[in-house]
Amino acid sequence: MTTHLRTLTTGVLLIWGVVAGCGGDDDGSGPSPTTLSVGGGLPAGATTTGPGPGGGGGADVAAGGGASACVDASTPSVEVYPAGSDRALTRLVRIGSRWLAAGFDGYVRFDDDGANADPEPTSFGQGGFHVLAAEPALGAVGYGAAGDTAVAYQRLGEVEAITGPRGLASEVAQAVAVAAADDVSVVVWARNGALWGRTVDGAGAPGDGVFLVQAGAYATSVRLFGVSGGSATAVFGWTGASTPGVFQSQLLRLDPADPAGGEPPNPFFVSADQHELLGIAATDDGYAALVQGGPGGAQLLSLDGFGNAIVSSGALPGALPAYGLASLGDRIAVVARGDDGSPRVRVFDLDLVPVGPWVCLDVDHDPTVAPTVAPDPAEGFAVLYQRPDGSTHLIRVDDGGYSAGQIGRFDWPKK
Repeated sequence: MTTHLRTLTTGVLLIWGVVAGCGGDDDGSGPSPTTLSVGGGLPAGATTTGPGPGGGGGADVAAGGGASACVDASTPSVEVYPAGSDRALTRLVRIGSRWLAAGFDGYVRFDDDGANADPEPTSFGQGGFHVLAAEPALGAVGYGAAGDTAVAYQRLGEVEAITGPRGLASEVAQAVAVAAADDVSVVVWARNGALWGRTVDGAGAPGDGVFLVQAGAYATSVRLFGVSGGSATAVFGWTGASTPGVFQSQLLRLDPADPAGGEPPNPFFVSADQHELLGIAATDDGYAALVQGGPGGAQLLSLDGFGNAIVSSGALPGALPAYGLASLGDRIAVVARGDDGSPRVRVFDLDLVPVGPWVCLDVDHDPTVAPTVAPDPAEGFAVLYQRPDGSTHLIRVDDGGYSAGQIGRFDWPKK
């Protein structure tokens, strides 16, 4: 199996888009920012459901017992790509009756049951960052790519591409994300410490030019996510060191009709220790975010529609490290690695209380290839993970947090 560096400890960090439904209000009149500061406790009015900043002792109250306990998945996995394929896929999105997945080498499609997978990834001809974002109003998926020479976008359907590749900028990018707002998509990328963007309309035509999203967004590294919904607002979240010794995770609501103006970003998690935003997703009440690093370990946060911190789970018990999250209505799924090496998933409600146990997906996985989770409206959630032999699996859990349905298999991109 080819060896890749999947997580960089300095410089550019691997990034991918997070896709969910509409979240929060969009009237642009949000309250003053409310931020969770590590070491300083929760802001006024915010609560915690477990150990961590501002929290009490907390407990693992869901079924499954102690910190390392989990229940086995109830169904075996099926193979999408065999051992040694090393497809390097980092992102999974549902499109009609099929799946689209993207990673370091491009994107692939396969059926609901894992069959008929594309033999090779399709790409714009260069390695780099490849992300996917649902475009609900268009029944499509936006594919964003950034590499050593260009930033590009393509609109994809269930069976074939809807548009050809659209070049957005001829420059090196350190990260890329896509989010949809009604029938307009916004592609944002990181370059030289700032975030830049360009819109793509419903017909697939790029907007009139590149615009500055946020100056001074990061110093040495950045991790960037897009959140698609059915509203007129595209949402982006990122984490990075904006000044020496200050690491911030922020949420920005962006109006495609006035992408260079509007609201300033809202910092919702600030730490003197380096931390990573592992994902952000829209929920029925606003947003959920997953962060890791600093003294609190991995923790799940609930944000209101403007990105203000409302609830923190405290440190997630029974899982280190965490890898990502997804949402489906009033449920949030977190995928992580247990202390026994097993990849696992757990489902929480909007108060960040577990609604089921940790579900162990396999006995082990390749720790350099982070599992990823996506909403699956027909089943609940789907998780992709890679075994040490280079094979990959897709396994489903229902929205009550228990394994159910079919399991597929496949790979995540390495960087």
